Amino acid sequence: MGVRQNEKTGHWEVDFRDQHRKRIQKTFKRKKDADDYYEESHRAARQGRFIRPSDKTIGDVADQWIERKRSLKTYAFKTLQNWQIHIDNYIKAQYDTEKGRFCLGNLRIQAATIKDMEDASLLWVAQTSANQAKMVLKTASAIFAMAQRQGILEPNGVNVAHAAERPKVAIEDEDDGELLPEDVWTEEDMAKLVSATEPGTLERILIWLGGFCGLRIGEILGFSWPAIDLKAANPKVSVLRSLVSAKTEESDFPGYGETGRTLKHPKSKKSRRSIDAPRELVHDLRLWKLKCPQGRPQEWPKGDPLAKQIVMATIEGKPLQTSAAQDMLDGACERAEVPRRTLHRLRHTFASLLLQRGEALIDVSRLLGHRDIGITAKVYAHFIERRTTAVQDLASSVLGRTK
Repeated sequence: MGVRQNEKTGHWEVDFRDQHRKRIQKTFKRKKDADDYYEESHRAARQGRFIRPSDKTIGDVADQWIERKRSLKTYAFKTLQNWQIHIDNYIKAQYDTEKGRFCLGNLRIQAATIKDMEDASLLWVAQTSANQAKMVLKTASAIFAMAQRQGILEPNGVNVAHAAERPKVAIEDEDDGELLPEDVWTEEDMAKLVSATEPGTLERILIWLGGFCGLRIGEILGFSWPAIDLKAANPKVSVLRSLVSAKTEESDFPGYGETGRTLKHPKSKKSRRSIDAPRELVHDLRLWKLKCPQGRPQEWPKGDPLAKQIVMATIEGKPLQTSAAQDMLDGACERAEVPRRTLHRLRHTFASLLLQRGEALIDVSRLLGHRDIGITAKVYAHFIERRTTAVQDLASSVLGRTK
């Protein structure tokens, strides 16, 4: 065993046994390539870390992974459905890039790199949201971990999906650059989105609070019933709390492991604001309140009392996850046949439509709760109407001098 030349073909053949005494054979056209492969592979076999070459793609292993999860019959249907969406709509999806067509699922899993995973995550962010891209990377990491356990990848090697940098989830408008019209929905789009949802549902309330009141994601998910008086003649949406991540021992809503979620007071005085509630929102809130799940006091004996009065609540009375809210918006976009965008773009659409209608910049800034009007001016500069006669005055002045 070793490296020898095939007399008939002239090719160089590598022949050795791995750490499991399984015979490994591989052919090369050049002797140097054969020698290099034999040296590295034989050394790895002696050290017990040789991995048999495989043509399996990331998509192939992903299919095996989800089938195994189904066969265990221990996961909720919704969980399995979300994993399948991650595989079908992201990992195995085809994308047009400047370098041509790209599909992560078509890459040979043994050849995948951290850069491949990070490039794919950027495509996912453009398709949906940074938060969703992070969830897909988490699923991909589990797929690669299974490949390591099965010996397709080196067990102690780097899990490239886990090592890939996670996309940043923007939580403040100051993190955003200047927006353009193609970055937000139009009035017609917003009308279609509302029509694509049922009255008195979380989907429609999500669109009202983000797209017609300008609330941030955390403010929407932390919105509680005391934040609006549905019996008032002119109800207002008050920003009392925002839902944020926190350590489990400090959280109102314990999660998994060391991370939970909790309600926090707005971070600045300007974030503590009230917005006139659209009549349509008030109507839908009244319908939803009749069936809204209530928080269970025995589950949260301590913490913020508003934790038991969340509007955007699951069947358990807990606030929606950001990913679940994004899924709701994605579903509405698909039914309405409008572009899919992130939850944060609802807030951007609210501000841009007001500015296009001639609302004063200072008033829009107040409604958004910006700490500085300069942030509003920077992000929405394209939508601020500029009424000036400077160009005409310049021409008239110059021409007047020549007479």
